Formats: sequence, structure tokens, C-alpha cells
Amino acid sequence: MGQNHSSGDKAIVIELEREIEHLQAELERQRQHTALLRDVALACRGGADPQQVFEAIYERVRQVLPIDVFYVALCDRADTSAYRFVLFVDEGVRYDLPDRRVGGLTGYIMQQRRPLLFRDLHAERQPPPAPQPEAFGNLAKRSRAWLGVPILAGREAIGVLSIQSYTPAVFDDSDLELLRALADLAALAIENALLYEAQEQLSRSLAERVTARSEELAVMTAIATSFSQGLPLATLLDTVLERVLWLLGLDGGAIYLYTAPARLRREAQRDPDDALMPAELSLDDARLGRALVTSAPRDEHARERLLVTVPLRVLGRVVGVMLLHGPARELSEHERTLLEAASYQIAVGIDNARLLEQQARQIARLEALATIAAASSATLDPCAILERVAVRLQPLLACDGLLLATCDAQRQRLINGIMCTADGAAQPLQATAIDPHSRLARLLSEERPLLIGSADALHQALPPQADWEREARTWLGVPLQGRNGALIGALAIASRQQDAFDQRDLQFVSAVAHQLALDVENAQLFQAARVSAAIAEQRAENLALVHSISRLVNSSLDPQTVLGIASEQLAQLFEVDHCGIVLYDGEGWQGEVVAEYPALGALHLRVAFPNVEDFQNDLQYLGQPIYIGDVDNDPRTRPIRQLMARFGFRSMLIVPLISRGRAVGAIGLNWRVPHQPLAPEALDLCRTIAAQVANALENARLYHLSVTRIEQEMEIARAIQANLFPTRLPEIPGARLAARCVPARETGGDFFDVLPLDDNRFGLSIGDVSGKSLPAAMLMAVARSIVRSEALDHALPEDVMCQTNMLVAQDVPPDTYVALCYAVYDARSRAIDLALGGQLTPLLRHADGSVSFVDAPGELPLGIVPDVRYRTTRVKLQRGDSVLFYTDGLVEAFSPQGELFGFERLAQTFARWGGHAADEIVARLLEAVAAWQGDRERHDDVTVVVLQVI
Repeated sequence: MGQNHSSGDKAIVIELEREIEHLQAELERQRQHTALLRDVALACRGGADPQQVFEAIYERVRQVLPIDVFYVALCDRADTSAYRFVLFVDEGVRYDLPDRRVGGLTGYIMQQRRPLLFRDLHAERQPPPAPQPEAFGNLAKRSRAWLGVPILAGREAIGVLSIQSYTPAVFDDSDLELLRALADLAALAIENALLYEAQEQLSRSLAERVTARSEELAVMTAIATSFSQGLPLATLLDTVLERVLWLLGLDGGAIYLYTAPARLRREAQRDPDDALMPAELSLDDARLGRALVTSAPRDEHARERLLVTVPLRVLGRVVGVMLLHGPARELSEHERTLLEAASYQIAVGIDNARLLEQQARQIARLEALATIAAASSATLDPCAILERVAVRLQPLLACDGLLLATCDAQRQRLINGIMCTADGAAQPLQATAIDPHSRLARLLSEERPLLIGSADALHQALPPQADWEREARTWLGVPLQGRNGALIGALAIASRQQDAFDQRDLQFVSAVAHQLALDVENAQLFQAARVSAAIAEQRAENLALVHSISRLVNSSLDPQTVLGIASEQLAQLFEVDHCGIVLYDGEGWQGEVVAEYPALGALHLRVAFPNVEDFQNDLQYLGQPIYIGDVDNDPRTRPIRQLMARFGFRSMLIVPLISRGRAVGAIGLNWRVPHQPLAPEALDLCRTIAAQVANALENARLYHLSVTRIEQEMEIARAIQANLFPTRLPEIPGARLAARCVPARETGGDFFDVLPLDDNRFGLSIGDVSGKSLPAAMLMAVARSIVRSEALDHALPEDVMCQTNMLVAQDVPPDTYVALCYAVYDARSRAIDLALGGQLTPLLRHADGSVSFVDAPGELPLGIVPDVRYRTTRVKLQRGDSVLFYTDGLVEAFSPQGELFGFERLAQTFARWGGHAADEIVARLLEAVAAWQGDRERHDDVTVVVLQVI
């Protein structure tokens, strides 16, 4: 019994193991199916090509299932009665199979929209009418295991996915579920591909529409902007017409504009066809009339051609019409809209262009009137005036012929003028009789403007024509009438264009004629005015010369330079052989030649006229020039005759130099040949220039007197200031003292002082006041005196500084100050007490050669704020120590390159020479600064004080 029990347990274990193996196999199979579905799903991402998805399914399924045949069949949604194989593989061989009608197992699955599973196709197949398998691929073998599932898009079957094997019973329900899942993925891939394709088609359609709209917008913008380019209207219309034709894809067309109330003229044309696009249109044209009435584009067909009539309307007015033609077709609503928009833009552009042309024409006519007025003032020749007017008029009017002439109305003759023909040739018009039957005769007889705008009226009235008006269709004439209404000429213009002139042209030509009439009448007056203008111009030139010479002679305060400039300018101005200037040195007319040009050796020669009575009749004392035409024979030149003969002078002009009502000299203009007396204007010019020279000499004399006086005063101030400095420095027990002040000018603002307080205490002060020259020197003297006074009353430097600051602040003007350092040296303790007020910190050189700045607090300079509190600093000195007091002129000295001497360079120099005697230290420091400045001008005072403990 135990044995039986053992056998039963063993059988259970074996059964469990088999079950476990089966479950593990099934689990592995499910894992493979899951991996296969994942791989196929990844292949379906995005807009994947369905063919690639089917290939991915095939490649992965054959790795999992024992398949021999694999195919995918799809049907067209528009025709579900047939299908095609998009992939057919039989034992690894791909076949391209023809399209099939729905039938067999594939057709059955598509119709029923449910899967089929045959474990053994031949054993399970049912007799008709059950679906029968169709023969595909390798016909030598027959499929045994067969599995197919529909590919569904929603509830609609769009194809079949099938796998087969030549071995029976290799597929089961799990494989069926796998294939159904794969079919769903395939359907999803197909749907995505269709969606992506539809999206691409939509994008392409939108892009094409955007491109079309952009092109249309570009054309419309180009049409609108073309009219702002300032080109002629005909050129603009030609360009605009080309753009419209391109926009609509038409062959040709034309643009017509109104020339008369009932007629239009062709202004632009493309692909000329006179039968369709004649040169002129009339409102009698039926299709034109209909289009203008409807105010919208009209299209009609003639001779298998599309003809489009587009009115050009703006602000309720029709300014023209556009005719277009091309292959026969119907215009779309969109094209009609474009035409309406384009026609409006063109009409607005035409209107604006005409307004601009009218404005430009008005401006040009105003300019022409100004030019005509200018032409009359430029010449006294009537023919020249008329020719210029004719040249100016022709571009402003539709002119094919022009006549502009003066006339004798009583004798019915043209006197002179200009005649222009249609070819632009201009011919002078000689004196000739006027044809009594001509339009010109009618104009002169009626004495009023004449405008004939109709060709018929033109030929009915006065048919004979001159060459300049031949073939005219419009004629315009205006009489030239003087101030009293007298007829003095005529202006007539002819044009071959119908209605070429209007009332505005008549008004313009009338204004021209009025101006011309005034010009002819004013010819003689103009000649007189011309003479007056020449005189005025000469006077202006003389004034400019006087101004130029005055500027030159007053450009210097050196008398010799003034006289040299004057002699050169006068010699060149009056084109004389020599100019000499004499200054009198006493009573009478005796003096020395002080300037000449050119240099002939007359400089410094003596000239004397002892007989003053000889010149009494020349009003010499009133400053009138004296002309001597013959030096050799004029008795007035006896004293200088020999001198004049030495240089070969034959005639001369003496111009006195008058200053303060007295003759101080004379200018001599000399010629080597006999010379005619100068004109009165030239003599006035000489007298004016002489007065300028005399004034310049007086200014130079006064300047030198002033400079001399200032120099004397500055020398006195320098001497006074020098006396303020200690003439001899006191001897300090156990110390050496040296000091020096170098002013930048005659006087300066720096100062120093050494005041013995008792046998062992000495007060040292060094300061720098604001400003330069005399004001600084005066402030320096005040500050020095106050410091000396307060130093005797107070022992501490800070008290001296405070009291001095308070007094200086009361006495000095605003914006002035004193930078001061006051120190007290005690010879017994070798200590120095100091206080700073805006002054630079002293330098201390120790016996070992090291240099440092004294650590002392600085306060405001004296004189700015009256209640500043200053502080005293004590510095203990040793034998061999040296203290350097200095002003900012030492460190702020600039090199020729603009670089500062600076504190660092000062410290180095002091360290180098600080071991020498005090006076040598001062000398070396000043030498170093002078060498640093080179030739550069010194702009600040330099003061140095050295205290050396020995």
C-alpha cells in the first residue's frame, strides 16, 4: 500500500513538471509575441511608410512562427470589389502578383471582417459555397496551416494579413490573437500614412495659395508704389499694364485716358493689335459704354478671344479705361476682385500723377517766369532775350512751332525775334511784313489773347500758314503790350495735338508776354542801371580793398611791420613802380624813409620840403593827395629831385598821413614813366587807406607806450615782492636752512618766510596763493604779513593757522585762497611742530637715505571758511634728517611730452641729494625740475625750503 502511494505521488510530480514546462513555454511564447508587437509598434511611429511596416511585420513574425507563406492584401476604398498584394513572400521568395477581384479566403475575410484559422486547410475545408483558397506563389506545394485576419479601419475592412505553413497544425488561437494585433498595427500605420499624406497635400495647397496671394499682393504693392517713383506717366502706365497682364495670365492690353469729354487716347500698350486696341476710343463704342456704366470689369468673347474692359474710376470719376485680351476663358470671381483692386490703384495713381505733373508744371512755369526775368537783366539784345525765352517755353508746352518777336504795329512789320519749327530748329527772324490774312495779323489787330483749339475752326479762320505753324491743330497767341498799352510784339505757339492748350496755358503765356513787354521797354533803363551798377560795384570793391588793407595793417602792433605791409599793398593795388613811406621827425615836412616796396635802397634816406608855401594851394594841411606829373620840371620837387632822378621816377602822388589833425608823414606812389592823374574814386581810396595806416601807426605807438608802462610797473612790483622774501636766512643751532622761490612771471603767488621766535625756536612758513601776477603778489604780501604777526602772538602752529585763516577770510575777495604750511622748529629738542592748510605734505629724508611723507592731517586752504580748526603734528628729527617743504609748482611741472614731474620722481631726487648740504639740495631739486620741463613754458611758481639737522 505504501508502494502504491509512492507511485501515485511520483505520477503527480511528473504531471506537475509537465505543466510547469508547458507554462514556461507558453510564457516564453507570450514574451516573444510581446516583443514582436513592441518592435512592430516602434516601426509604426510617426508617418511611417506602410510598406516598411509590412516588411517589419514579416521579418519579425517569421522569427517567432513557423511560416512558409506571408502576404498582405489591400483594397482601394473607392472600389472594395478588388484588392492587390502589397507584399507576398513564399519560402523567402517575393512575388509581384496582379490585382485580384474579391474572392477566395481573402475575399471572404474582407467581406465578413473576421479572422479565419485552419490548423489543416485540406481537412477542415468545407464544400461550396464555402470559400475556396486561391492558388498563389509556389503552386507545387499546398498550404496546410492557414491563418488570416482582416485589416480594419474603423468598421471597414481595407485589407487582409495572412500567414501559412506547408505543415499542418502549427498555428493556434494564440497566434491568431498575435496576428490580429499585428493587423491592427498595420491599419494604424496605413491610417497615419494617409493622414500624413493628406496633411502634406493640405500644406502644399496652402503654400500654393499663400504663394499666389503673395504674388498678387506684390503685384498690387508694385502697382501702388510705381506711381511714387517720379517717372513719366506713360512709362508708369506701361509698367503697370505689364504687371496686370502677368497677374491674370493674359496676352496683351492697353490703357486709355481721357483727352476730351467724349474721347480717350491710348497711353500704354502691350502686344500691339490695332484691331483690338486702336489709338483712340470714343464713348460711342458699345462695350466701352457698358463698362463705364457698370463701373466693373466686363469680359466677353470675340474670335475665340477673351476681351476684358476695366474702367479706371477714382472718387466717382472715370479717368480712363483698361482693355485686356487673352485666350478664351471665364474670369473667376477672385480675378474680378483683383481687377477691381488693380483698376482702383491705377486710377488713384493716374490721378496723383496728374496732380504731381500739374504741380511740377506750375513750379516749372514759375521758374520759367523767374528765368525770363533774369534773362532780361543779363543782356540788352532783344534777340538774345527772345531766344532764351523760347528755349525755356518749349519744354513747358506741347509746342510744335513758336514765334516770338517785337513789331511795329503801325507799319504792320515784325522787327526782330525768333522762330522755332516742329523739328526744334530755332531761326532768327529778320524784319518782315506781317501777312494781313494770317492769324498773327488777327492777333495784333484784336490786341487780345487768341486761342483756337479746334482743327476745323483753325482752318476755317485764316487758313494760310507759315512754316512754324504748319499742320497745327491748336494755336495760341498773346500780344506784347507796354505799360501804356502800346503794342510792341507778339508771342504765338502752335501744336499738332488736338486741344493741346487750355485756359491755364493761356494765363501762363500771357504772364510771359507781360514780362517780355516790360523787358523790351526797360532796355534803355537797364543800360543806365548797368552803368550805375558798375559804379556801385567799383565802390564795393574799393570798400573791400580798404577793409582788406585795414585788416592787414592792423594785424600787427609793430610800427615797422605796419608800414611794410602798407607799402607793399599800396604798390600792388595801384600798380606803381615804387611806394615809399616817410615819417616826419619834427616840425615841417622833414623825415626819414621808413618803408618801401620794392626795396630800391631808399630806406632810411632823409627827405625834406623846406618851402611849405609851395604846397599851400594843394590844401596839404587838409590832407589832400598831391599829384606831380613831371618831377623834373615841377618846382615843388626841387628838394627831392636828385633823389627821384637816382631811382628814375618821373611822376608821383604824395598822400599825407594825418593823425590828430597833424601831418605825421606821407606816402609816395612813384612811376618811372609819365602817368595820368588818378580818377577821383582812386584818390578817395588813397586817402581812406592813408587814414587807416595813420590810425594803425597811432595804435602801435599807444600800444608800445602801454607796454612800456606795464613793464615798468611790473618791474617795480617784482622789486617790491623780492624785498618781501628774507634777504638772509637766520642761523639755526644744529641745523642748516636753505630756501628759494622761482616765480613763473615777473611776480608770483608763492612765498616763504623764516621768523626767529626766540634763541632756539624758529617759525617756518611756505605758502601758495590763488591766481597769478600782480593780484597774486598782493595777496601773498597780505598773507605773509598776517602770518608773521600771528606767529609772534601764538606759540602753537594750529593757533597761528586759525587766526591767520580768520583774518584772510575777512580781507580777501571771493574765490581766492591761500595754501599754507606753518611749522615751528625747536633746536633744543630737534622737534618740529607743523600744521597744514591746503599745502602739500612735507617730505622727510632720514639719515639712512629713506624718504617718507610726514604723516600730518591736511585741512582747507585759508580764506575759504573762516572757522576751520587746524591741527598740529609733531615730528621728532635725528641728526642727518632733512625736511623738504615745497609748493605744487614743483611736482606739477610738465615735460614737453605733457608728463608730470610727480611725487615719485620728487621723492627719488630728494633721496639722492638729501645727504648733501641744504643749499645744494635746493639747487639740485630746481635743476631736476628745469631739466624735466626743457623748453616748455613754466606756468606755476616753484618754492623750495629745506631744513637739515646736523
